[in-house]
Order: sequence, then C-alpha cells, then structure tokens
Amino acid sequence: MKLKRVMTGFMAATMFAAVSTTVFAAEVTSQQAQDTAKKYIPTDSVLLTSETKMSKYKFEFYSKTRQEYYDIEINKATGKMTDFDSELFNDVGGTSVTITEEQAKKYVTGEFPSAEFTRVRLDRDDWEIEYEISFSSGNVYGEYTIHPTSGAILKRDIKILNSTAAPNATQTPQQNNNQQTVPTTPQVPQTPQVPQVPQNNSGNSSLISYDRAKQIAQSMAPNATLFKLHLDYDDGRPVYEGELRQGRTEYDFEIDAYTGRVIEWDVDYDD
Repeated sequence: MKLKRVMTGFMAATMFAAVSTTVFAAEVTSQQAQDTAKKYIPTDSVLLTSETKMSKYKFEFYSKTRQEYYDIEINKATGKMTDFDSELFNDVGGTSVTITEEQAKKYVTGEFPSAEFTRVRLDRDDWEIEYEISFSSGNVYGEYTIHPTSGAILKRDIKILNSTAAPNATQTPQQNNNQQTVPTTPQVPQTPQVPQVPQNNSGNSSLISYDRAKQIAQSMAPNATLFKLHLDYDDGRPVYEGELRQGRTEYDFEIDAYTGRVIEWDVDYDD
C-alpha cells in the first residue's frame, strides 16, 4: 500500500457542489481551516497531522468507524477546500473481477452525477486488480480507485479548481440521495482490526510499540511468518520496516510509527 492518500460512497455529491459558505475577509486561521475540513468527513474522525504551507493548510484525519484516512487542503486566503484525498486502511484490490466498467463508473456518478469520464481501465499488478477511473465534473477533477468485486472506493484524489465558493457539508450514508444509483454488489471485503489512533502503548508517548507494529503487520497476512521488523526513519519520519513470508510469497511493509498506518505493502513471489 502506498502513502499517497487518499468517505466511501456518501459524501461528494453535496460536498463538492458549488454552494455558498462563509468567505473570510482576512486570511483564515489554522483552527478555522480545520473546522472547515471537518465538515467533509465523518464526525468521529481524529486529527493525525496538520501542516501550514505558504498558501494553504493541510490536515490528515482518520475515521475508525469507516477505517479510512483523509487528506484535506484548505486555501488560506479563501478558507475553501482545494484538495480532498481519501484512502481505506486496507486499500488492496481484488483477485477477480465481478463488476463491469459501467458498474464501476456508477460508484463515481453516485457521488458526482454529472461526471464526465476521461479514463476507465482495469489495472492488474500481480495478484492485485482494481479499476482506475478519471473524471471531471464542473471545476472538480478526480481519480478514483474501485475494488473490482465489492465496488468499494479504495482511494479518491479530488481537486477543486478556481472555486468561487466552498462546498457544503456532507450527508450521512443514510441521507445520500444518490445512493440508489449505485449497483448492488457483495459486501466490502473485511479489513483487519485497525489500531487506535494514536497509540501510546510504548515507552515513547508518540510512537506505537514494537509489539503493536508486529500485530498490525501480522493482521495483514495472518498465515505468514514475520522475518524482520525494525524501527527506521524515512525522510525524518519514524517507520517500522519489516518482512513477512508465507511459502513462496514475500510481503515487505512499512508502518507509520506514529499512527500505526501501513504505508507500504509490497507482495513478491519467488518463482
């Protein structure tokens, strides 16, 4: 799994519609921007990181109930959202295909009814299969990754260009007026139990423990044997790196040592 992160099928239809909201006369504060960002994610979402850049604020949230991460960028000058990424905790594709391209597209139009598709393709990478869909809808440009069996939206990468008004708050799954447009498919694949965010069960008040990292890694491949696990630093950020093996299959992974998130998950086969 790659950390280019990324609401499962319930937020974007109203979320990115061009409706009015407060326009701040002066540059918005970090707290105002954070309050704006929270309007577009589940109420149980926890703030993981925040970053102040030259022209925007960037926030990362995690929802335990949805097992989903969100990256949101807010323009400092306008107080409006410009980027929205989401990624399911276990964002791997499938091993078979049971939904068609047209069905996969309906998971996008369920959120963006006026979406115009620029690319729809079935991507195959070893055993992992997923739909990659690019589209535009007004001033919104998006890329979705769709599970080929369940239709789960594994990732979203959404950009709002030249927005003259900030989007409105999202609906709940039960309130989604576009839900009926989504085809009936099997349930979303089960994901491993995710850690509390953040964990404080090591001697360090910021990092998760070695045992917790081992538990997270093992949950991704329950029948595999752990061969390596150590704490390292990637661009200055602490990560747990390790390797699992099951027969001829080798799993290499990195786990964010602050949040417990699996940020890399590579599968190799020994011929």
